[in-house]
Amino acid sequence: MASLGEGGAADQENLARSGQTPRREWARRNERLKAMLARDAEILAAEQPDAIVVDGRATPVLLKARQPLFHLANWLGYASFMQRVRGAPPFPLGEGQLLIPGVEAIEGRADRPGMFFGPMVWAGWTRLSSASPPGPSDILLSFGSTGEAGRLAPWLARNLPGRYRVSALGAVSLEGRPDAAVFPAGPLAPHLALTRVVLCHGGHGTVMESLLNGRPLIVFPRNIEQLEIGRRIQRLGLGRLVDRPRNELEPARLEAMIESLVADPRVHAELARVSALLRAQSGAAGAAAALREALPSA
Repeated sequence: MASLGEGGAADQENLARSGQTPRREWARRNERLKAMLARDAEILAAEQPDAIVVDGRATPVLLKARQPLFHLANWLGYASFMQRVRGAPPFPLGEGQLLIPGVEAIEGRADRPGMFFGPMVWAGWTRLSSASPPGPSDILLSFGSTGEAGRLAPWLARNLPGRYRVSALGAVSLEGRPDAAVFPAGPLAPHLALTRVVLCHGGHGTVMESLLNGRPLIVFPRNIEQLEIGRRIQRLGLGRLVDRPRNELEPARLEAMIESLVADPRVHAELARVSALLRAQSGAAGAAAALREALPSA
């Protein structure tokens, strides 16, 4: 990405870079799209559904279907980035009905239509849970399976002060820090209950679960969506956005970020407020209710 700053020029440059895809990659995606089109047509013919719900993607087969089409996507992230840079959300999020797994106070889009239904927690993590119970920690490193954990987690282990108890999720190496605990991928909630600050890339799911559990965040974005989410978290006083590459981040600056989040009563008050907002929502049940209300046949 270009500069992580919030200026319009940096945003335009990031948008331009996001479209610089090699020709070989486009060929691969075209083949994948052909397979998706064929499979979508098969499913529609076999199931004859009353409605279609997609997670932001929509193939031509789905767009032309006679059934109502709903988009399940957080507004916070790429959609809000496109709204600011281009003045419109990315197609097809601006069409039909948008189901938003968040709350209005966090997503910050009261001026545009959409059905908020609260946070969703992926139940599939329970199938990957470890028998090893987590212990208390000051810092939880959670960078997902597709992030930069392989480089970022070891760097953090070397540069975080020794007085911090560090734990990490996923197949990462924290060599040189024998006191750190590394756990396999699994549910976030048990770890969030026992840590003080979460360091992550800023994916919507991790952010929402952390806020649900009242934990402040330090966001190391890797793409435009995570950058946008990190900006919003920082604006709300719920965490900090790392606005420079890892190799340009001084350990003292990182330590200052952590200490400011731990010690500031305003951060904890705002986290408590947001956590209560999220807990008041019904998650997947709310999404189902919003969907039923929007269906013409309801």
